[in-house]
Amino acid sequence: MKTIRILALAALVATLQCHTRGARADDRGPLRTTFKKCAADDGSLRGRVDGDCGPGTVVFTYLSVEPGQAIWRFAGEYTIETTPDCSFKAVCDGTVDVRSGHIVLNGAVTEGRHLGAQVQVRAQASADLSCSKGTMTITPSGEDNRDHRNATVTGTRLLSGQAHVSPQVPFKATFHGFAGPATPTADPAVVEIVVPLQGTATHLGKFDEVLVHYINVSTLAFTGYADWTAANGDTFTTECYGQLYPTDDPALVTFEVTHTVVEGTGRFEGATGSFNGVNGLFNLVTGRDSGGYRGTFSY
Repeated sequence: MKTIRILALAALVATLQCHTRGARADDRGPLRTTFKKCAADDGSLRGRVDGDCGPGTVVFTYLSVEPGQAIWRFAGEYTIETTPDCSFKAVCDGTVDVRSGHIVLNGAVTEGRHLGAQVQVRAQASADLSCSKGTMTITPSGEDNRDHRNATVTGTRLLSGQAHVSPQVPFKATFHGFAGPATPTADPAVVEIVVPLQGTATHLGKFDEVLVHYINVSTLAFTGYADWTAANGDTFTTECYGQLYPTDDPALVTFEVTHTVVEGTGRFEGATGSFNGVNGLFNLVTGRDSGGYRGTFSY
């Protein structure tokens, strides 16, 4: 099983600070580059850079993730491709506040013309956590900055495999669809309802989900499973359980649900993870099903 390399949440988190347009960082002091990157279907964060080191491209790959209650710590490697004088790789670590989307990273250039220069990233994630934009600052390596030196040591250990790599990264999705008619089962108290869903998720891109519910019409509790297909055709399966709740509107019910990943194909072979439903709403008259998921995922 390979560890997931990027967090949708984490993506917003992937904001590095880049180098100059054909000039070395130690030639004329700090250099500043702006960037914007978004989650890609292959599990990376990809986007564009501009400013002192641009225009060009940026790719971010996660090396580790340490989830917390509201603050997540993570480390990753940036690859900046611009001109031969500006292209480089850097390793940074830092934090993202999952409530505000604010990202703070420190690190150092590990490959390229600016080797050894210090890197500082300040970024802001989009509301749906799928993209981030901010500023990268490259500072000559001669300046004394303990946070940057510590980040460099952490990154070196991660790249060499000496540090622990957490397998779980944030998972976020939204979905919508319309349920088919209820069909009876061998248990008179339970009906089966199949809901084809479409949505967008971190690590999946646009996805299809076929959700099969077995609902107890007396208690409104349900179990079931779902088959997920990512934008590139790779699949995984989850098992789920949950509860429906009546509302003041007799046509609407809310719901809570928990999914656990049990198997997968392609890049999701050996995947694990668990996510909970959020803002779940089901219309008993029209069959419209909508909501989202939040949790963690590893593949």
